[in-house]
Amino acid sequence: MTEQNVEKRIFGRKWSVWMADSVIKKFPELRNRWAYDYGVLCKGLELVYGHTKKQEYYDYIKANMDYFVQSDGTIRFYDMDAFNLDFVNNGKTILYLYHTTGDKKYAKAAHLLRE
Repeated sequence: MTEQNVEKRIFGRKWSVWMADSVIKKFPELRNRWAYDYGVLCKGLELVYGHTKKQEYYDYIKANMDYFVQSDGTIRFYDMDAFNLDFVNNGKTILYLYHTTGDKKYAKAAHLLRE
């Protein structure tokens, strides 16, 4: 690939799309903890999805949150007794998924975080 082609490939894309694609490639699964940074990442991907409508971004958000949010609304790795405000950040993504899917498990999970 020539230098000109590399520049065209890099500068011909929006930085947000480039970053979203890079993160998805590097971290295909968010699985090891219920954490603040996952919420930041998913919120960013939600915004990029809203702009591009690239289904891969929405699917990534949903697949990763579905790993944590169980069918009864409980959240894998969430420790309510820890009283850690960082655990609540992912709630924005849960509410987004509830609004886009209507799936009650997300509403239940959001209520759990609110408690």
